[in-house]
Amino acid sequence: FPSHDKYREILLKRELNIEKLKEIGKEESAYVIAGIIEEAKEIATKKDKAVKMMFLKVADLSGSLEVVVFPKTYEQLKSILIQESCVVIKGKFSKRNGTPSLIADSVRKLN
Repeated sequence: FPSHDKYREILLKRELNIEKLKEIGKEESAYVIAGIIEEAKEIATKKDKAVKMMFLKVADLSGSLEVVVFPKTYEQLKSILIQESCVVIKGKFSKRNGTPSLIADSVRKLN
């Protein structure tokens, strides 16, 4: 991430990186990760096409993780859920279908 050198030190100092979370994450437990949004996909929910949610691919120096942002959280946070943003995400760990992911409760931009 050449454009994110200023965040490199912050990401390196964090105790919990994405790879470690994938190893130790417990279903429904809350964790905080930091990383860069590599992909941001807005989709309509199955129940109501007018209601939007988002799938993010967030990466740090150790790896990447899917982050699911449900409609209520997405509405509040969509202005910062942009590709290339460096963010801190608090959420619950999930291993649905054997794939590790984080269900976002809150997201804030890293300054």
